[in-house]
Amino acid sequence: MAALEHYLASRGTATSSALGPGAVITIILYLIAAVLVQYVYGQVFTMLAAVEDPSPNIYMHASINAVENSIDKRPITSSPSSIIKHLKAHGGRLSCFRGFWLYLLISVTGGIIVSLFCLLGSVGYHLGSFMATPIVSALQVGWIHLVISKPSTKTLWSRIPPFRWIWWSRIASAAFLRSIAVQLVAWVIAPIASTMSTGLIPNRDNIYQYVFGKVGLLSLGLILYVLIQMPAEATFIRVAASMLPDDDETIVPFDRSFGGKVTPKIVGGSGRIGILDAWRSFNRESQVLVVKAVGWNFGLQIALLFAFAIVFILQTLI
Repeated sequence: MAALEHYLASRGTATSSALGPGAVITIILYLIAAVLVQYVYGQVFTMLAAVEDPSPNIYMHASINAVENSIDKRPITSSPSSIIKHLKAHGGRLSCFRGFWLYLLISVTGGIIVSLFCLLGSVGYHLGSFMATPIVSALQVGWIHLVISKPSTKTLWSRIPPFRWIWWSRIASAAFLRSIAVQLVAWVIAPIASTMSTGLIPNRDNIYQYVFGKVGLLSLGLILYVLIQMPAEATFIRVAASMLPDDDETIVPFDRSFGGKVTPKIVGGSGRIGILDAWRSFNRESQVLVVKAVGWNFGLQIALLFAFAIVFILQTLI
């Protein structure tokens, strides 16, 4: 054991001394860029695609850029350029990063809760994930409402529902279903990642293994996401979107009746949808839009990874 610790320590020292300041800066920039790309393409664009009605009808509010829609009948989320142009027009230059700080809060909160339960052993991760679900779900509902709605004077905290409400609302079952799907994907990918991964930060000795290992993990993650996690993720997003207050106007066309499966609050109904109807109303065209958004994120992450590898190799060789 002592020999192993000495070996790992010597490897860490060699790695840190082998990396010059330029390589360290490159790694930091890559990690920041990867996180931002994941947020914009993997979170915001995917979320908008999950709630957008690809064939908006007369229920659309006139202010959803009627002129633009009369010229171009394609869904807003059909291409990255279309989404970016639309978000900038309705929310400003930084609208693609809408809700980013709340997303970080969600990630940190969930991570802290799970970490505390991990002290209980291997079962602690799964127990912590389930215990974190209602707490994080309240924040996620507010985050989803913030992302899919137009800018307003509402405060951030006014969008977050009471935590006690989460346990009894329809979002609870959707949240637990999503949690199961996420853990199932993690359960499949974790042992593979442990054999392929070389850590968060590469060095000159393992850069090739690092790059191709990450390509393999990204590819596997894409397949598992589409097959397992995406249905639960889209269902959760749509159930949360059905709880959007009437005075909030969505930034993309959104059918509050979910294809006639629910009566909107504005005409006297509950406006809220259950898991089954949320999925059944998620038609093939909407599913294609979400898969395309996931594909854009995957392609950009791969391109970013190879660009980073080229720069990193050149820096470590010079």
